[in-house]
Amino acid sequence: MCCEVTGVQRIRIIMKRGGQTLLDHMQKVVEGSSLKEELAPEKASDVDFLASYRLVDPAKIETYARFFVVEDYDNMDGLINYKCCRNALRWIPNMKCVTERQLDYVFDALDVGYQSDISFRMFAVIISLADRVTKMEDLLEVSNMTDIERKIQLYRNMFKCNTSSDRDKNYIKQEALRVELMAGGLHWDQQNFILEKIPANDYSEISFLDYLCYIPLFLSFHDNITKNPLDMSDNKYTEEIRRRASIQRDMNPLGQSLSKDSPFLKKYSSLDAANFADMLASKSTPKQPSWANSRRKKEGSISSDDS
Repeated sequence: MCCEVTGVQRIRIIMKRGGQTLLDHMQKVVEGSSLKEELAPEKASDVDFLASYRLVDPAKIETYARFFVVEDYDNMDGLINYKCCRNALRWIPNMKCVTERQLDYVFDALDVGYQSDISFRMFAVIISLADRVTKMEDLLEVSNMTDIERKIQLYRNMFKCNTSSDRDKNYIKQEALRVELMAGGLHWDQQNFILEKIPANDYSEISFLDYLCYIPLFLSFHDNITKNPLDMSDNKYTEEIRRRASIQRDMNPLGQSLSKDSPFLKKYSSLDAANFADMLASKSTPKQPSWANSRRKKEGSISSDDS
């Protein structure tokens, strides 16, 4: 939809014009995306613990949805074209530092082009992926496209470790993803939860773009398996065993290697992923996570006892 008014002002005008009908449509596309869910209390422990391993930040979904439905206002069919998608991305707060060239590469890597119809789920993944792979440190002034390419290729290589579809190389078999979830250390309820949130097509296949919704979790799997390939336990992602998602190698700013041993990640090794991402976005001094504070208090108490 074209309009002379742009940015946040345009969002406000069209949301007001659309009224309750547009709000209902926004709720519908969010619910249909499987990106946000309300868990029953009995399921809100181990399953909810996986929330910190999602690519799309649940706190930002409503904001993304507003930009999406404004572009979908004319048809309200839950799909927008490539041009409308690019137009919406220009005004989303966390996309303002992403250059057109960087965004071009992300679209190409996801095989999204001028002929594509883009759902809200795809829209949110594109935003979150672009935000994740284009982070830059203050001292870095040059954005190297090779660094972005290496990050995307890392994701593709992990995706291809699964048994690919006999029909299309851009899909993997749903059964193969189940095996990866088991190998990663999820128990049965957690496996079922992830499979519900990564929908398969009519051929029981998972697309690369849907796989990316939980790429932080799969990166964590890979690290665990590399460290201890013989550990077949299914309780690795429970509140009692493991803390929240830590920073991962693909979160290195552009210009640094994809390694947890990089100087940048060593500097912030005690942070959890959410705090680290917020710090990069705001360029602020990071707060230590609660588990780190508790650990320091405990260590301080032990030292006092020893003295």
